[in-house]
Amino acid sequence: MLGRRLNRHIDTPGEESHGARRQWGDDMRVSVFGMLVCMLALGSCSAGRVSIDATEQEFTITAPESSVELVVPRGVLGLNAAVYGGPTNSPRYFSFGGPSLVDSVNLSGWFEPAERYVDLDQSFRHEVQGLRSDGLRVMNIEHMTELPWLGLIRYTISKWDGVGAHIKASYLDQHTWIDLHASVTSESSEEAQATVLALVRSLRIREK
Repeated sequence: MLGRRLNRHIDTPGEESHGARRQWGDDMRVSVFGMLVCMLALGSCSAGRVSIDATEQEFTITAPESSVELVVPRGVLGLNAAVYGGPTNSPRYFSFGGPSLVDSVNLSGWFEPAERYVDLDQSFRHEVQGLRSDGLRVMNIEHMTELPWLGLIRYTISKWDGVGAHIKASYLDQHTWIDLHASVTSESSEEAQATVLALVRSLRIREK
């Protein structure tokens, strides 16, 4: 189901409709909240620039000091080269997306040194406070354990165009912290939640 749904999405942000751009901005605001916590705590979260390599099958994300790579199936998402400002200007930031009028799939995050790790629960609490202050309803919060992730938090947000299903995830090893945010917006809450979980489960972390 994941491949069938996600392959319908476009790879080029310039092809989005006005409504899709609005939804894309909402999802970007969600992921930026978490990184703002990191910036306030550490002053700056930038170090070596991430590299993103592409083959016909997958995208591979890594950073110079890291011993691991994050692998994103190419059939799932297209690389998003747009700049949104704030923490997303970081050379450690990556973003993939496939929005459309009906639904939207987004995957973004930061590839940071392990010493800059910020607790997932702490960053999520700050994020929820910010979202609720903007009048957004954060619901169905569920803490999960899924290897190789240190932790995952799944939740939903009521949106103007449907229900946004989100997952925040953290990976941590001796050298690397991956701060990940995935989201799917759909008219069906159950479908959105199942699809965003399938998206995260399709990712792989492997040794270089």
